[in-house]
Amino acid sequence: MFAGMVKFVLLASCFQAGNACKDNTVEQAELREDSLINNVDPPTGLTPNPWLSYYYNSQQQGRSPAGNRGSENDQRMENRAVFSIPSMFPNRLFGNGNIVNPFIFNPRSLFGKSSSSSVFPYDSCSSPNGVMGICATSGTCNQISGTASGSCAFGTVCCINIATNCGGTVSLNNTYWQSPTTGISSSTTSCALTIKLDTKLIEQPKPICQVRLNFVQFTIAQPDAQSLCTNGDFFDVGGQTNKVPTICGDNEGQHMYLNVPSSATNPTDLELAFTFGATGATRVWNIMISMLPCEANYLAPPDCLQYFPSRSGRVSSFNWRDVAGTGTRQLANQDYSICFRRTSSNSGRLCFTPCVTVNQLAFSISVANTALPAQQIGVSQGPSGTDCNNDFLVIPGGFDPVNPTLLVPNMAFDRFCGERLNPRPVTGASVTVCTTMTPFRIAYQTNGDETVTRTFDQARNGNRGFCLNFQQ
Repeated sequence: MFAGMVKFVLLASCFQAGNACKDNTVEQAELREDSLINNVDPPTGLTPNPWLSYYYNSQQQGRSPAGNRGSENDQRMENRAVFSIPSMFPNRLFGNGNIVNPFIFNPRSLFGKSSSSSVFPYDSCSSPNGVMGICATSGTCNQISGTASGSCAFGTVCCINIATNCGGTVSLNNTYWQSPTTGISSSTTSCALTIKLDTKLIEQPKPICQVRLNFVQFTIAQPDAQSLCTNGDFFDVGGQTNKVPTICGDNEGQHMYLNVPSSATNPTDLELAFTFGATGATRVWNIMISMLPCEANYLAPPDCLQYFPSRSGRVSSFNWRDVAGTGTRQLANQDYSICFRRTSSNSGRLCFTPCVTVNQLAFSISVANTALPAQQIGVSQGPSGTDCNNDFLVIPGGFDPVNPTLLVPNMAFDRFCGERLNPRPVTGASVTVCTTMTPFRIAYQTNGDETVTRTFDQARNGNRGFCLNFQQ
């Protein structure tokens, strides 16, 4: 192994010396470096993954072995991975490929060798089937009841950690909390999990400031006719500093960011909890728990429950689904912001277009109970804007890019509701709505008293919430 390390140092010297010892291997590395430096966005044909570094490393927004440093201790630790010569590696050189953590350098990835992750224990890794884990020795993985799937550097394995119990505690990054394998019995009224955040734990060497929940699977009972979750099954979170709404229904593919004080100064216990009502609904979940270091450049902005770092994608309200049925899917008591990272190729505006659907409306947010039927069914909000006092989506300065603002009165709106997304009042067609106000952020709010807002239209179809495609 020592001989291999010497060979790597000699080869590293070749990079520093220019063409002094350039061979085919170095040429391949230079080609790889050039492709990574110039490829900010995901390769064509791949599913965007917000955990890969191409989302965050554009114009110094990412962090590589040659990028910004934290404390001197952090720098010494990271320099160990590049043998105290970090300046010889260009920025972005290790920003793609099989490295999951853009901060940690894996020497084998330089030449395209197979490796799933990183150098130091407890760093993030990805198994061959795309499941996230942490790097650990085989012995450590067995001790924590993990499952080895794939390999990391220096003989360590990618250890996948799954918790399936109620009332347990987890402290490992990238843990999956799954519904009990035996199912939820009729006598079970709740199921909770504690996430312990504390730098005194050996598995958390870096202070944590955010936790991201990825809902890989999430199905519990639907809200009642008044859009309330609390009369049946619901999911809520405790211990975070930002507002997190209570949710229910179908939320596969959704996510949440939970803000916490730095775990170095204020250790925190987060609690994830399901409460079950007297219903025979299907209950299944698989929630990936990701612990984000305070120093990371991919943290969500403050007070953003959801954060999208890509230039395009899809955003929807909790429990929106394009499925058959007339029941209400809009959830009551929602009040949160959704943020979007401004990309390097941004045109100066962020645009939203309703999703193409088969069974349900892509935009259906209840209006005031006093609204005339003509101002509710199949049209956008009323002309005075009072329709959107209780339930609404805020797109700051939203406008239709096809029609210049100055040519049509009341063309720019902030609040949108009704059954069509359109700045024009009482209009029967949805349009693309854009905003130029930065930082890019929209907000969704519904009240908790559906007696003053319509939860269904005249055809007795419950409100759905929204599903929008976004593009910068």
